[in-house]
Amino acid sequence: MSAIEYRRIGAECIDEIQGLWEQLNGLHADVSSHFGERFKGYSFAQRKKSLLEDARDGELCIFVAHDPAEGRDVGYCVSSFRGRKQSEIESLFLERSHRGRRIGEALMERSMDWLKEQGARDVIICVVSGNEDVMNFYRRHGFDPYCIIMRRVEDN
Repeated sequence: MSAIEYRRIGAECIDEIQGLWEQLNGLHADVSSHFGERFKGYSFAQRKKSLLEDARDGELCIFVAHDPAEGRDVGYCVSSFRGRKQSEIESLFLERSHRGRRIGEALMERSMDWLKEQGARDVIICVVSGNEDVMNFYRRHGFDPYCIIMRRVEDN
């Protein structure tokens, strides 16, 4: 196994994570028992727009994990800082084939270090219902469940 390389990119390079984000969105579509269809209809263009709006209101940081042996990116973490009380791990994904190698931990640690440098004191992350397998990962990084948000969507 080769050493993973990490790089930080800005919001202007967000398209670099599109393929990985689409894998994450597909996972959410598969595991979400109530909103799977909604994820299937959610495009990268929509997510990109949302993240870039966050960037206009504050700062956006993207760390990408690259496997040089395979010549491709295998994971990413997007975080946003919109003030001391408005910080978030927006999106984190690592391809299944690369899990268990502490790459996710490295992405999270880099993102949390960046948020801390910005002055963040309160950081949130939203976990999609059905994707609870990631809860222990986030707990290892100091996150605890705070509230459960339930959603009701009316058909148009």
